[in-house]
Amino acid sequence: MWPAIEAKRSRSAASLARSLSSGPSTGRTLAARRSHERMVKRQLLRHEARIVRGDRDLRKPDGHRIIRPGRGYQHIMGVPTDGIGQASPESPMTGTGQGILVCAGGARMFTNAYVLIRVLRDTLGCSLPIEVWHMGAAEMSPAMAALLAAHGVTVIDASAMIATEGGLIRDGWQLKAFALARTGLAEVLMLDADQVPVRDPAPLFDWPAYRETGAVFWPDIVDLRADNPVWALVGLPPRQMPSLESGQLLVDRRRHAGTLERVLRLNEQADQFYGIIYGDKDTFLIGWLLEEAPFARVPHAPFVDPRVLFQCDLEGRPLFQHRTSAKWSLGDAQVAVANFQHEADCLRYLQELEQLWSGRIFHGPPRGPAARAREAELAGGLFDLHLAADRTLPLQLLAHGEIGVGRDAVLRNWAVIDAMDSGTSSPGAARFSLVIEGGFGPTLLLNEGEPGHWIGRKLGPPECAAELRAAGASLPAIEGPGLIPAFLAAAGFPACDDVALEALLIVLDGVEPGVAPRLRRLALSLPEGSRLALLADRLDARLPGRRDVDKRIDLLTMGYVAHGDGAA
Repeated sequence: MWPAIEAKRSRSAASLARSLSSGPSTGRTLAARRSHERMVKRQLLRHEARIVRGDRDLRKPDGHRIIRPGRGYQHIMGVPTDGIGQASPESPMTGTGQGILVCAGGARMFTNAYVLIRVLRDTLGCSLPIEVWHMGAAEMSPAMAALLAAHGVTVIDASAMIATEGGLIRDGWQLKAFALARTGLAEVLMLDADQVPVRDPAPLFDWPAYRETGAVFWPDIVDLRADNPVWALVGLPPRQMPSLESGQLLVDRRRHAGTLERVLRLNEQADQFYGIIYGDKDTFLIGWLLEEAPFARVPHAPFVDPRVLFQCDLEGRPLFQHRTSAKWSLGDAQVAVANFQHEADCLRYLQELEQLWSGRIFHGPPRGPAARAREAELAGGLFDLHLAADRTLPLQLLAHGEIGVGRDAVLRNWAVIDAMDSGTSSPGAARFSLVIEGGFGPTLLLNEGEPGHWIGRKLGPPECAAELRAAGASLPAIEGPGLIPAFLAAAGFPACDDVALEALLIVLDGVEPGVAPRLRRLALSLPEGSRLALLADRLDARLPGRRDVDKRIDLLTMGYVAHGDGAA
């Protein structure tokens, strides 16, 4: 497996060994020769197992490095110290179980997260709980959440939590630190959405390096420079040391509560830190150093493709494929990557997603409970759309406003609203109108006549009469949790009072009918699911929905240096 990569690494190690044996010319001083030897040995060790404790190099049998920062570092200086230099006593790290956490707001990152989740669940057979975090309705539609929930994913809208804590989290990089600090999981493997693991990552929680330290990080291809202003900003002694690549990290939140709170505070000050370090990635390094907390670093540098980082396990075998510059894109040609594992499955999952989702974050126009109920009745139905000149198209109305069969550039999403004048006749006794949208707004407006028969107009150009009739067949609806995860998050579940939560869910049932059965399905994948199942029973007895990250690549040439160049 990976013959080209393994051969490349072997050649690199051999080259380093030859450099060590040759050394500088005999005319150089003994001190210069020894300096050269020390430099080459340090590079050669990157191909071997090692461990660091304070300033001393030690060896571990399984090859991981343990970083135990020396004592006596100063607290953060030069930035507001309120809440940064210490853990927040109001936010103890608790949670239960092990799981995977992904931040994936917006259409592009959702596409990548969907592929990642399908690979985890279907290709690799990973059964760990998975949470996907986002920041509000502008980043995740009900249809998108339902597609994830169908694969046992808990979708969490962090916007309400962020608002209650002061609203300092404004982009996806910052959200990673926030989600890691506020997740309901106790032990977390955090993955970027554009990852594709090579194999099931569940055994990582049993790594000796993780059990010993409670935190495992992976190295980047650059070092943080000693003259980077971040050292002075946080009050740490300047040094050159390997930068961390935060596309994957493993942490026990219970053991590193204070450290994670400190990392969160650093990311809340993104306006100061992101200008000198590249996004969130080295806030984890700085936070761990400030807290003087131990962590393990995988001893093997990533294999580098121009568009992908291949991160290794402790034995040096490829484990994570981080498509940093080769993100999956719905409906487009994908970037080909040599030696990439599971590509055929990834492309198949993309094709399936394209059949189920328009690529839009669609919420539909404002509409009342009755219109939403009628919408739910139509979801999954197969219809014939008749236009002028005897043109007939099959049209499948999926749940949450998506169109399956028949979707094109002008027929992408749909919604039922209170009846409007379609331009062909008075609405009369019609209670509802059906609006079908394209990429640039409404393209069809139809009023309901007899059940299953809608008459109106194509809004053009060119305008023409339009009619939609049931085709006499029905396909399964995409059933998902709808707004339930957002309501649970807003209520503070699981810390909230059940009586208050029950009242909130009753309100939701008026907006999205059928809360109780969806709540039961959701309970199967959530901590304290038994509470939600009991709430669903009570509901049945009582009852008849940010900023872009600033990826300044020049920071990698200003505040960083190529990995190993002059490292201490």
